[in-house]
Amino acid sequence: MSTKPARPARASGLDALPTRDDEGRWLAVIEATQGTRHKFKYHAGSDAFVLSGVLPLGLGFPYDFGFLPSTLGDDGDPLDVLVLADEALPLGALAPVRIVGVIEAEQQEKGGRAERNDRLLAVTDPSHRYLLVEVADECRHSTMFGEYIRRAGTPAYGPSGIDDIDLTTLPGGRAMGYLLILAIEELLDVCNRATMRDETVHPLSRQIARIHVLEEARHVSFAKAYLAEAWPELTDAERMEASAIAPIAVELVANLMVDDAVAETLGIPGGGDAARANPHHRTRIVNDLAKLVDFLTELGVIDATNRHEWTTRGLATV
Repeated sequence: MSTKPARPARASGLDALPTRDDEGRWLAVIEATQGTRHKFKYHAGSDAFVLSGVLPLGLGFPYDFGFLPSTLGDDGDPLDVLVLADEALPLGALAPVRIVGVIEAEQQEKGGRAERNDRLLAVTDPSHRYLLVEVADECRHSTMFGEYIRRAGTPAYGPSGIDDIDLTTLPGGRAMGYLLILAIEELLDVCNRATMRDETVHPLSRQIARIHVLEEARHVSFAKAYLAEAWPELTDAERMEASAIAPIAVELVANLMVDDAVAETLGIPGGGDAARANPHHRTRIVNDLAKLVDFLTELGVIDATNRHEWTTRGLATV
């Protein structure tokens, strides 16, 4: 991607605004709002946003989309930017962002000619930079696990019983997301640590588990930091609702540790139910979630008014 000298400054207009603010952050003008189907394009001549297209029914912009003012790309327009934010930004908003990458792309012009049209990738919150690292790490993990499963010739089992659950509707927003990430990571961490120490397990399995433990340690620390930051930002009503749903959601996560399909593959009738009812398994769940329960208690998610919900669901001790 190359940047041509900016067009001559206008006396007014969003395209003539500074490219950076006083703190050195890039400024992005929003032309399309995440979740909507409408694509607007800023028209400098009239200083207005003109509807330039509508996405097909069922589709929507996954992120906010806009441009950097006082820039000029190879296509003759200001540089395009995708903005990752916690909430959708309104049309015409001027958002201070930090650029974290670029998507190199070409688009077909009329006549079939291909033209370079890169998109910058930016975030409104510094924490999103770390979240992007997390996403990249998880992609690499999935590739590693997938290749191991392929070569081993074993069946692949996905989580069951959660297809109809929309996690984005859970109370607490991203705070609940971080909480559930911690629940999953803590449970998997104990399993991986046991695997990497067990000399009866195949060396390759032990090595993969060791890699996962090392990398997930960073993910857990990130999620704890984010949750500690996001939880106090919730209103009293939001915290109350999120605290009430948290043990239910964590129980759902804990139940994923046993998959009925595995028992069926091994020819063990009722094996899934037997495993879930096994006292040793129930004790393991409590012990494996102990660090999370202590952290949530310190944070105030778990207190004297709701701890019984965690204990009755077999997630914590009294």
